Amino acid sequence: MIDGNAIVAQTRQGSVQPTWQVLRGQSSYFYRQAGLGAVVLALGAAGIVYLLANPDTIYGYGLSDNVSISSGEFSFWRSADFVVVGLFALLGIATLIWRLAQSTNASQQLLVLMPEGFVMSTNKTQTYAFANLRSISVTVRNGTYYLNLLPASGASSVRLQIDGRFGNPKQVTQQIVAARDRFAAAKVGAQQPPVNR
Repeated sequence: MIDGNAIVAQTRQGSVQPTWQVLRGQSSYFYRQAGLGAVVLALGAAGIVYLLANPDTIYGYGLSDNVSISSGEFSFWRSADFVVVGLFALLGIATLIWRLAQSTNASQQLLVLMPEGFVMSTNKTQTYAFANLRSISVTVRNGTYYLNLLPASGASSVRLQIDGRFGNPKQVTQQIVAARDRFAAAKVGAQQPPVNR
């Protein structure tokens, strides 16, 4: 059994076993995410400025110069434009603030890869013992890497997102799968009877 909280505490104190591989959260990942939030904020703010500077404009309604609509429809779509662009700007602000806040404790976020499993500590500590997993596979959707963890107990699989906070997600997922494969091979090797000569 792996005590994830004890491993995280031990790692943070600098007492790392030689067989452990420790990946710490990288502030640069959160700064890049905050940068994306700043871009979304800038686009939202530019959209609001454009709407204010062009009071006869409606986004996305598809009006050409020779199409007329009622003033009620115009007011509705104009208000909808402000709501959508305002939400876009708010999303940018929220992303910017959230990611900058997370960057302050990036080095406290850990992924500890051990011969018998791994522990990931971000907002909470998650522990995965290889002995409790039947298989691990990697899925990539829209550039996002996921580990599909199938428990040996027959319970439903767990889907764990691996983002770039610990380095290249492709390499991190490959390292976890390789560690699981080494564990499984060692387990099979230990179960085989010795060969008599």
